[in-house]
Amino acid sequence: MPRLARVLLLCLALTACEQSSEDRYKEELPPIDRGLVALSDDVGEELRRADDATLAQRFALYARRLGRLRDRLDELEPPDGLVGDHQRVLAAIGAVRGELADVAAAAQRGDAGAAGTAATGLVRAGARLDQARAGLAREVGR
Repeated sequence: MPRLARVLLLCLALTACEQSSEDRYKEELPPIDRGLVALSDDVGEELRRADDATLAQRFALYARRLGRLRDRLDELEPPDGLVGDHQRVLAAIGAVRGELADVAAAAQRGDAGAAGTAATGLVRAGARLDQARAGLAREVGR
């Protein structure tokens, strides 16, 4: 077999083994999605039972955890048909992260009114995130 033919066959084999960005996205989104669902469950449970000191500490931790999930999602390159959904999830994560930080800051200050307002904002932002996340997960699963 001529050398050029071997090189071309090798290139073809490497290309066939290479994962497309769409396949990579479909493979890497589900663990991020599961992380978002688990975080949502943790936050909801914490809102129901925590005192101010615990809220301040845990919600600051949740904001960092959500930031790491956002960073992982932001690193993915969505397929063309999912760019809008991907961006909606990133924006919703940003809103939730802000509300988490607001709850933590209000709890740290012992400001029950501000904590209640931030918790209400968190619930609303969380619902938008859950809707955006579920929509993206559905589209990826198709």
